[in-house]
Amino acid sequence: MLVEEFTTLLEEHYPLSWQESWDNCGLTFGEPKAKVKKVLISLDCTLKVLEEAKKGGFDFWITHHPLFFDPFQKFDPKKEQHQIFQALLQKNIAHYSLHTNFDVAPFGTSEKMAEKLGLKGCKKLVPKPDLLSKLVVFVPKSHVLPLSKALSDLGAGKIGNYQACSFQSAGVGAFTPMAGSNPFLGKEGLEQTTEEIRLEMLLPRFHQNAVEKVLKKFHPYEEPAFDLYPLLNAHPEVGMGCFGVLPQKKSKNEFLSQLVEVFEVGNLKSNLSFSKPIQKIACVGGAGADFLPKALALGCDVLVTADCKHHQFLEAGENILLCDIGHYESESPIKKQMEQFCSRFKPEIEVFISTVEKNPISSSPFFQS
Repeated sequence: MLVEEFTTLLEEHYPLSWQESWDNCGLTFGEPKAKVKKVLISLDCTLKVLEEAKKGGFDFWITHHPLFFDPFQKFDPKKEQHQIFQALLQKNIAHYSLHTNFDVAPFGTSEKMAEKLGLKGCKKLVPKPDLLSKLVVFVPKSHVLPLSKALSDLGAGKIGNYQACSFQSAGVGAFTPMAGSNPFLGKEGLEQTTEEIRLEMLLPRFHQNAVEKVLKKFHPYEEPAFDLYPLLNAHPEVGMGCFGVLPQKKSKNEFLSQLVEVFEVGNLKSNLSFSKPIQKIACVGGAGADFLPKALALGCDVLVTADCKHHQFLEAGENILLCDIGHYESESPIKKQMEQFCSRFKPEIEVFISTVEKNPISSSPFFQS
């Protein structure tokens, strides 16, 4: 498998258009025609993991966090990031970041946290807007079913737990084939009218480029008439964070003990004043305390996240339990998730999780009150 083929597969599931505006997801370095045989996965770009990649003969390195967030004008050999980039060039190791485009995916970082906590009925905490379009295409009745199925296979017409959703209305199409045309119906120079179906389907915007290929293959007309309308609707399956419920209510101490156990937390922080029973829980992997107002508005009892600030614990007060389990702890489970995703491309590639990466932050033990 080539680098360009592998990155295309990654981006079919985790489109770069899903990343936040400040982020830098995607290919940092990699020759498009270079071969990918051995993939290494880690959360961070560090010299220690780089050395593992070099010694292990890895040719593709996937990290959650980007190597660079901001552009730079001069190479500085004293900076670790620049040393890593230089080594990638020298050893021809491709590097790719799956960051916020992975976080917001239908089963992203926060959903993995929710899975470990045993939450049920999870939904996105903040669904992402500007990701959906409405496809309208006019097609003869005889070809509606094969075309709608092909569009459904592409990803159109999915709404929640329903797929192949469409709206169909009948009408009359009119056209006049011109010189050089090869009409499915009618003759050159003569106006043709025929019964057609207006087929409407919801379409994830990152699939738009593939629509014309599907129409060319499954629509009988030489020149299919279709429209794409950008929608203001938020994508219910793509967005930051998620929330769900525990099968049974728990006390504060029961829930904190569960967090420590399942995420292997060394230093758990939470607001002291909260004491209510717990059942509805919001999760945001990484630094997600800015979503505290949203979790409160949805009636959540807890927000589990990382990198919380002093004033955010004060804001939580007695209304919601704000739990800071640590950045690394909240995201570490996705390494296995990334490995499982990439392993579907075996035997063309081998996939491994870094064995040398450790939490960069040392924490004191948790003491339960």
